[in-house]
Amino acid sequence: MSALNWSRLDANFATNHKTIALMGSRTGEHALLVYLFSHGYTASHGMDGFIPAGAIGLFHGTTRDARLLVEIGLWAEVEGGWNVHDWHDYQPSSEEAKVRSERARHAAAKRWAKTS
Repeated sequence: MSALNWSRLDANFATNHKTIALMGSRTGEHALLVYLFSHGYTASHGMDGFIPAGAIGLFHGTTRDARLLVEIGLWAEVEGGWNVHDWHDYQPSSEEAKVRSERARHAAAKRWAKTS
């Protein structure tokens, strides 16, 4: 499994109807931070959008945050945790990331070989 050290977030995230629905309450705003942190967690661990239930505390999340994120449609509850909604529509899979990384490594090796 290959991990990403980035994830894509829509430039209009701040004005998305789901985001707006969570704004204005401390609980909703905390849930939004958990959502953002979950992007980093699942990307950096090569989880392809999956958040294991036992990992939510690692990025300051609570079950209340998870319930809000599921209710609003940013996460989907699945066996053993949650999936970030539409992850595969916007993020490369771990396998795609691995192929890209290998391709880039080979290209860099060729460039370095020519300059030596």
